[in-house]
Amino acid sequence: MPTQLILKSVVTIGLILLVFYPIVDKYNHIDNHIFQTCHFVYDRIVPVGKNMNEWLSECRIQSRRAMTKTSDTKKLLLLGNQILSELQVSHLELFSQEESDAIWSDTDFENGIESQFIDGQLIVTRILPGSEGLKKGLRRGDRVVLGKDESLTPYEFNRWKGKLKIERRKKNIDIDLEPKKLATNRDITVTDIEGLKIITVESFKSQYFKQDKLDAIVAKIKANDKIIVDLRGNNGGNFVAGLRFLSSFICQPSIVGHIKKNKNNGRVGYFDDNLDDEYQIQKLNDFDSVALKTYSTKKCLPSPVAVLIDANSKSTSEWVALAFRDKLQTPIQGATSAGELLVGIWYDISYIWGQVVKLSIPEAFYESMHGFQIEGHGVSVDITLYPRRIDFELGHDSAVWQAVQAVNNRLDKTAK
Repeated sequence: MPTQLILKSVVTIGLILLVFYPIVDKYNHIDNHIFQTCHFVYDRIVPVGKNMNEWLSECRIQSRRAMTKTSDTKKLLLLGNQILSELQVSHLELFSQEESDAIWSDTDFENGIESQFIDGQLIVTRILPGSEGLKKGLRRGDRVVLGKDESLTPYEFNRWKGKLKIERRKKNIDIDLEPKKLATNRDITVTDIEGLKIITVESFKSQYFKQDKLDAIVAKIKANDKIIVDLRGNNGGNFVAGLRFLSSFICQPSIVGHIKKNKNNGRVGYFDDNLDDEYQIQKLNDFDSVALKTYSTKKCLPSPVAVLIDANSKSTSEWVALAFRDKLQTPIQGATSAGELLVGIWYDISYIWGQVVKLSIPEAFYESMHGFQIEGHGVSVDITLYPRRIDFELGHDSAVWQAVQAVNNRLDKTAK
């Protein structure tokens, strides 16, 4: 009798294990994806003013709930980013391989259409070369016509597939868009507008700041040129790229700020003129603080008469803009920048997810020479520029056109 009871118990336990083991296994597997990511962040992130122990505990709870709903990696990455976003800091995000490749190669599936809301209307402000938007005949100043209950953001417009109605100078036009893979060249450009040189810097990624490219730009500028530096829409990039650009204007080695970690024990380093990302990360690991110090240059460019920024100016472009004002008293125009200036270090955490997944973690912060931290505040402007549709309809970039007119008016008054 006891033997039969024991056998029945063994069989019962075995059946229970057969039923529940797959669930437990899945439970642990999902928990490892998201919770291990949270723990990885917990060990490295710069202090963010949150109770990290509570956040980590909540991450465990949410990740366990997730396993009952889905095993789809895209959905889990979305959930992971939702959990990370609770810390409310920049440069903290998970990326799939496709997303990571698009960021670093400036390649994406899109229509190549930049737009913004002007007086409550979605207006086309720029069409990228070689894009679907250009091929379909879109122009600056075009307005997206939407129904009463319809809505469309600039991001959605750029990735819209299907028909849309466009209003151009009181005439409606039907277009049919289909986003395609578009590689965007973000090399520095110099254009002449009404006697001023407009230096447009769309990115501070290292590939756009090879010394020969920068030398070619510098060679286009004369000693008496009036310069406007356009940093709008610049998502940032490489520290040394920013220092190289500034060095052409500041001309003598000069500290414009510091990158600091969780603590400062007095170990201060400097970036050599080396664009390599791994080198710069190693510098951040070796020192408690790294001073952003410009370099000596062969040719010194005249100080800009204005710097343009907007809400999409981020990271390196923010401290570069601030350095122009702090060091050269250059007025900043446009709109307050994004305020996203923690230093994000990228990690490959594929071993956690079982496929290629990248993770950016903010591990240091920027502080200006005056002790100002841009993160969460942004760089304020001296003159606010409001976009005007009429400028775009006439083929102008509204902010650039307003800045050019303001500078020329000021120069005319000075001449008189």
